[in-house]
Amino acid sequence: MEKLKFKPNFNILVIDDEAAIREIIEFDLKSRGYHVFTADNGLEGLDIVSKIPVDLIITDLRMPEMGGARLIEEIRRKFKGPIPAIIVMTGHYGMTHEQAFASGACKMISKPFGRNDLINTVQNALTPLIDRWSNDTLCQTEVIKINIEIDDLDRTRSEGKLIFGWGGFFLHTPELVPEEGQQLLFRLEIKKPEFVILEGGGKVVWRRLNKVEAKLAGIGIEISYCKPECLEQMIGLVTDSENLSYIPSSV
Repeated sequence: MEKLKFKPNFNILVIDDEAAIREIIEFDLKSRGYHVFTADNGLEGLDIVSKIPVDLIITDLRMPEMGGARLIEEIRRKFKGPIPAIIVMTGHYGMTHEQAFASGACKMISKPFGRNDLINTVQNALTPLIDRWSNDTLCQTEVIKINIEIDDLDRTRSEGKLIFGWGGFFLHTPELVPEEGQQLLFRLEIKKPEFVILEGGGKVVWRRLNKVEAKLAGIGIEISYCKPECLEQMIGLVTDSENLSYIPSSV
C-alpha cells in the first residue's frame, strides 16, 4: 500500500477530557505540521468550531458538559452539507459503527489505540477523495464480488435500497450480508436517469441482518477505490449537498 504523504496546514481540533490523551495527540500532530486546537469537552469544542475553520475533529464520546454524540448533532445544525471530517474515539461505551457513520463520523477508533494508527487515520481522513480512491489496494484473492443492475437510480434511492454518503454507500442486500471488515468489489450498472457503470472496491464497515422498521437489511460500504473512468461520477454522488452522513444507515 502506498504510504500517504503528510499534509500540513490543516486545522485539527482534539476534544477529550483526559489531558494526557490530548497532549499526546497534539504532540504527534504538531510534529507533522498540523495546526492543532484542543478542548476538554464538547461544549468547549463547539465554541472553537464556531470561531475557527476546522478541517478535522478528533473527539471522545464520553465527556462532561457535552459528549461526542451530542457535539456531532450540534455541528450538523451549524453546517449545510458535509461537516468537517470527524474521528470518534471510544472506550467500552459508545456508538455502534452504524450509528457513528450515520451521525457523520468518518472513522471510529477504540481506546487504547496505537499512535501510528491514529496518524494514519488522520492522513486518510484529510486526503481528497480523488487521491484516496485512485489507488487499488484491495487483496484480490479474498474479496466478494457484488454486481447490481439499477433500472432507475432515483427510485432505488427513494426506496432506501441504495443511499450515498460522503465516504461510501448503503446497499440493500437481502440475501448476501457479508461480515464486517469483509473486502469487496462492486459493480453498479445504472440505467436511468443516465447510463453509468460505477466500479470499484471497498470494505463492509457495518451490517444490518434484518429489516428494522423502515430500514432495510444491508451493508454500509466504505469506498477505498474507484476505477478511473467512473471516479468523477462517484465523487459527484457522494459529495451531493443533500448527503447528511458519511455512510448512511436509513432513508
